[in-house]
Amino acid sequence: MFQDKKTSNFNIKPFTFRLLMGGIGLVWLTMQLWLFYSGCIRPSGDTGRYLSAAEFILSSQLPTNGKAMSYLAYDSFVAIFLGLGIGQEGVIFAQVLISGFAACALFLLGSHLYDWRAGLIAALLYAGFPDLQKWNFYILTESLFISAIILTTYIIMVYEGWKRVIFGGLLLLFVALLRPNGFIVPLALVLLFI
Repeated sequence: MFQDKKTSNFNIKPFTFRLLMGGIGLVWLTMQLWLFYSGCIRPSGDTGRYLSAAEFILSSQLPTNGKAMSYLAYDSFVAIFLGLGIGQEGVIFAQVLISGFAACALFLLGSHLYDWRAGLIAALLYAGFPDLQKWNFYILTESLFISAIILTTYIIMVYEGWKRVIFGGLLLLFVALLRPNGFIVPLALVLLFI
């Protein structure tokens, strides 16, 4: 899935790598099922704002009231699922799935930056922490923001050349438009490479 020449040299055998990824996936899946069966979609104060902004986008208008433009990426994300007719359940499913990819990317990132043990600890802490994973079941920016930061960091730190520039740049733009404090991520990247 994510394994490439940059991240496949962990000093572990391919079977062990698959076993570790499977273990991370099992912890992540167990957490998602537990959270789903203990509450499913959880309404929140801002959920209505995101849903109405998504409806604006579906009617070919940009939401312009208040800080609406600061959430343009998330509003568009929600609009995709409303437009496909799968509604809030589709948004939740996508957030859950993206958090699973983020758990795998965190394992690979930790393995790339230090070793496979660091990657495993980071991924298990991320996948198994209910106070972090519960955001997947809200129509709020938190889940997608956290997952997008992990995926962006993975792309920028592991890949080189055109993949880093194109995919990392697109993800940075997405993160910056996901919520009002999203501008911090590109700013932090600039500071990292100065």
